[in-house]
Amino acid sequence: MAVLVRQLTSPRASVWAAAEDNQLWANGQFPFQLLHDLYDSRGGLSFFEVTSRDDPALIGVAAALHFPAGNDKILSKDRVESVHFRTVHSADVQALGLTITATPGETRDSEVNKLHREITGINGPLAVELARLMAQNPTVDFKAAEVAGGISDGICKGYLHEKFLHGNMIHNLIREGAATITYKAA
Repeated sequence: MAVLVRQLTSPRASVWAAAEDNQLWANGQFPFQLLHDLYDSRGGLSFFEVTSRDDPALIGVAAALHFPAGNDKILSKDRVESVHFRTVHSADVQALGLTITATPGETRDSEVNKLHREITGINGPLAVELARLMAQNPTVDFKAAEVAGGISDGICKGYLHEKFLHGNMIHNLIREGAATITYKAA
């Protein structure tokens, strides 16, 4: 069954963890702190679709999120960060009456961009139900060292190009043990 994943920033991951046991769920209410993650200025909610929570493509998504497209001045993030995802089964989203549409992703990894999806048709009550579904699944977390390995792997496989590496990012990849520098005599 296909799984949709949405990135959470590090501080937001702890908010979701705290909301899992929130008594408001039992009373049919909603922990309002989660609303922040259910808003996207483009009108839908951005997700990536993978085959499961254990899909190897997920580390590729985590790595690609460090390489935003559309701005030639921003090559990559300047450091490797941990990445946290919330998941929801696509069938559960469709059962709510929401639409899942394949849309082009906005990373510099063309393979990951093919996995990008938008959920549209969201209103207040449906956002609460979507959050409830997402809160039922634990986060999928990648430590910075794992993401660094994913970045290195993406470069080696040609999905990411080293020309987009920010200088500080190179230093971080070396520090995380995901890259080395080899000097050649001139």
